[in-house]
Amino acid sequence: MTKEQRERLIAKYLEGTITEEESSLLETWLKDNSHNRRELKQYVWLWDRSNTFHFPKNLDIERDLATVHEKVGIRKRGKRINVSVFQLVAALLVFGLLLSGTYYLIFSKQLRIDQDGYYQQVTAAFGTRATVDLADGTQVILNSGSTLKFPGKFTDKNSRHVSLEGEAFFKVKENKAKPFWVNVGKLDVKVLGTSFNVQEYALKQSVDITLVEGRVGIYSASHGRDERILTLLPSEIAHFDGKKNTLQKESVTNMGKYIGWVDGKLIFEDDPMDNVIRKMENWYNVDIVIRNKELLSYRFTGTFINESIDQVLSFFSQTSPLFYEIQPSSQDPDGNYHKRVVILSLTNKNELPMN
Repeated sequence: MTKEQRERLIAKYLEGTITEEESSLLETWLKDNSHNRRELKQYVWLWDRSNTFHFPKNLDIERDLATVHEKVGIRKRGKRINVSVFQLVAALLVFGLLLSGTYYLIFSKQLRIDQDGYYQQVTAAFGTRATVDLADGTQVILNSGSTLKFPGKFTDKNSRHVSLEGEAFFKVKENKAKPFWVNVGKLDVKVLGTSFNVQEYALKQSVDITLVEGRVGIYSASHGRDERILTLLPSEIAHFDGKKNTLQKESVTNMGKYIGWVDGKLIFEDDPMDNVIRKMENWYNVDIVIRNKELLSYRFTGTFINESIDQVLSFFSQTSPLFYEIQPSSQDPDGNYHKRVVILSLTNKNELPMN
């Protein structure tokens, strides 16, 4: 049985349209080995949860899938064919399994908060961006791997509240009677009608808030919302260091460095290697290993639009003594796929001992 035939049988099994003859073929395949049975369980698991997947309203499937294909190193082959809605869902399930343990589809779920309301939780898949339209008309663009928690309806008469983990660009619908609050780690951000970017670095316990237009007030989440500790004006950025518990701001000369990701741009501007690694790990969903700590002293500049990680690293290797190796994603005995691993070194990997 070919891979295509197997996937077609599984799709018909999930839809409930499989014939007796086809069911017999599938049963024979399942009895062949335990890996096959485990694979079917993964399909069933994804299928059962497919009704919780959340997709942006303006979904361009071909564009988004092509972007993901490019980032995970899949090359398009063969001619283009027309598919039914069910075939598309089946294809997404197959693709989801291919990236199991490495990527996850955009999903949404409800979290009970009290007797009267629910919070929605939306997470953008690694390597993609997701647009969320809130009930009040506010638009939020989530960056790769980021999570937004928000109510289905803003029932509070005096304010609107959401919570962010990761990075997001907000276009807040103005309502002077109901300020919009974003909780991100140890900070609360208050806005009325404003466009701004929030980026949280969980491991570093730090947050960057970049204001494009409007005005925002920044408050300490632990001290309540009665005392503002900083005000941002357009083209200013606030840097919060959670470890030192310090907050400072500066003017932004190149706004694209902080919000270019909204338009699919990966931008570095004299960034140190640790920042480059953090951005690329999140952008391409890879693990990056440094074999020589001297690389941490290098800084990089460049703007990339829809380039693969191989293209980005190839560019950097032309401007610095950087060597790289990209190891493909691997599958463990349980059938789970792991991230690709990128190894960076200053010399050929065979000549350089591991530190």
